[in-house]
Amino acid sequence: MRSYSKLPKNITGLVGLFSLYQRHRRRIAGELPALVDETNQAVAKMESLLGRKFAGLKILDIGPGPFLLQAHILGLQNDVTAMDLDVLAIGASPIPYVRMLRKNGPFRTMKTLARKSLGIDREYRRQLAQVLNSGSLPRIKVIQGDITACDLPDASFQAVHCRALFQHLPDPESATREIIRLLTPGGVLYISLQLYTSFNGSLDPRVATGRADESMHWAHLRPSLRDSIQSESHLNKWRLGDWIVLFSRICPGHIHEVENSQRDGIPQAAQRLIASGELAGYTVDELCAHTLNIFWKKPDGA
Repeated sequence: MRSYSKLPKNITGLVGLFSLYQRHRRRIAGELPALVDETNQAVAKMESLLGRKFAGLKILDIGPGPFLLQAHILGLQNDVTAMDLDVLAIGASPIPYVRMLRKNGPFRTMKTLARKSLGIDREYRRQLAQVLNSGSLPRIKVIQGDITACDLPDASFQAVHCRALFQHLPDPESATREIIRLLTPGGVLYISLQLYTSFNGSLDPRVATGRADESMHWAHLRPSLRDSIQSESHLNKWRLGDWIVLFSRICPGHIHEVENSQRDGIPQAAQRLIASGELAGYTVDELCAHTLNIFWKKPDGA
């Protein structure tokens, strides 16, 4: 399977690179505390399912991204393995960059080198350690692999954490079954994904960075604007109902939570577009829903 990031097309790649830099700077400036809080809330709910404190566990973090943020948070008290489809260049050795060039291509390698040369990675680590009140961040084992078909042994982990990945997977069912296989009996999973039907579900860099006004909301769902989308991510386009059916079938008894967009004016904008016919076939509730969180405990006897 190839990377979930598409190759750039003309100026789109440059816009994406600039947008990526903007997102990173904003996140460093203000989003890390919120990310830590979000992860801690997920941990608290997994602890409730697990029936014990989230410490001393073997945890798999799937799709951690280049900064390993959640992996570092979880790794303060646990043994964490981070698995990504892309090669993640950690440290100063040139070998990972050679592997990245072969696996992920020149554009991803260029973005990584540019990000590191600007000191973004270093600043992420510094400020995350500061938010966590930790002198240093824990070491994380990083492996390259495909969660839809990986070669890790059965029952390897007591918990699996996966954030903002499932919307990119062409085969979410295979990925879910692999996660279940990797869990020990009584182990817990947490999957969080952004819904395609959210106002910025296209992941167009202009919308994701807030540079687009209301006229671009749900542009990927509106026939008159679909061709204007400049997303650089592969999206499976699943709707909320599709996800609920999947997890109800494969993870019976799971808990799911739907988080709505917190941006001002989203419900009113959704109502106007439905009334105009531009978003016929959708409901206000679905268009306002932004994130789906799944929690599940594997039966002890499984």
